[in-house]
Amino acid sequence: MRVNPFERFIPVNAGSEAERLRGNRDQREPRPRSPLQLEGLLQAAIAVFTLTGLYLYSDDDPSMRFLGACVSLAAQPFWLIDAWRSRKGGVLLVALAFTVLWIRAIYIGW
Repeated sequence: MRVNPFERFIPVNAGSEAERLRGNRDQREPRPRSPLQLEGLLQAAIAVFTLTGLYLYSDDDPSMRFLGACVSLAAQPFWLIDAWRSRKGGVLLVALAFTVLWIRAIYIGW
């Protein structure tokens, strides 16, 4: 009969052999958020903020145009994050340009 030299380091209540090999379940890291969930939130924010901002910006009333520029500027972080995560340089460049343009529209409309 072969004796395990490390047997004294294994707790008595460790459970099955498979559980001992896997380690303590309580010490595992929490599961990261699914990329699909984050992707869905980004896409929803881009759609809602951008479309609402463009709708408001197309109004004849200057105060609505100002509000539309503010809402569209609020969409830009989502555009930038999405472009950065997907490694699309052209989209990132356009998102940066639109950020500058929306800031300019707010400055002019102020």
